[in-house]
Amino acid sequence: SDHYMARPILLHSIRWISHRFLRLHGLGDTGAGWRPAMPIFRMPWAKFILPTAPVQPVTMNMGMSMTSWYDIKGLAPNEEQDEVGLERSRKIVEEIVRQEIANGIPSHRLVLAGFSQGGVMALLTGLRFGQRLGGIVGVSCYLPLAHTFPKAIHEANHHVPVLLCHQTDDPLVQYSFGQRTSTLLKESSEVPVEWRSYQGGGHGVSDQELLDIGAFLRRVLPERDDEGSTASMQGISITTIIEPPSI
Repeated sequence: SDHYMARPILLHSIRWISHRFLRLHGLGDTGAGWRPAMPIFRMPWAKFILPTAPVQPVTMNMGMSMTSWYDIKGLAPNEEQDEVGLERSRKIVEEIVRQEIANGIPSHRLVLAGFSQGGVMALLTGLRFGQRLGGIVGVSCYLPLAHTFPKAIHEANHHVPVLLCHQTDDPLVQYSFGQRTSTLLKESSEVPVEWRSYQGGGHGVSDQELLDIGAFLRRVLPERDDEGSTASMQGISITTIIEPPSI
């Protein structure tokens, strides 16, 4: 099927873990592409879930099929957006989140994050989600369907911590796109937004960004949370678990 979604890769520590970090990749990438970066976050009490997007034609890339959360017609500020594709992938991501909650993980111990297209999906899914999340991270991305916000933000996530990171020299997703997203959320909602800019990384993620994201994650997903639960573990054992496709 053109819309088959590859099975998520789950990286986790050797004992039961109490927190979840769902990380969404960019156009043409896979969940496995981000596997090497996960240990830098130093969170042995968290499971890292790295799903892969459906394979579908992408207009901007001459209709070639590749992993993509939604179709991209172009990168101009007023370009038509693939609302159908965005909604389809929002449901895919939300189903992964709901499965973790059904498995006993409180929603506030779960963070949605993503790079580029994945960051777009993290913002769209996280802000609309009907239960309080631990946080949202968007890297080199923008808020899609911006005209529906802030009304589209679910009341459960009116105060969800959001970290936005962007390279000033990004040649694909313009730096101004990220700035506008930060400004929109800060000026029209109660969402606490942290905006961080970087130089020289283009459309990529720098080492400093990874360190800053790790600091944010350890703050919003602490080893000991407000319910007093704790998970004391030594190091991370990276394991790949095969789960059924989400669709």
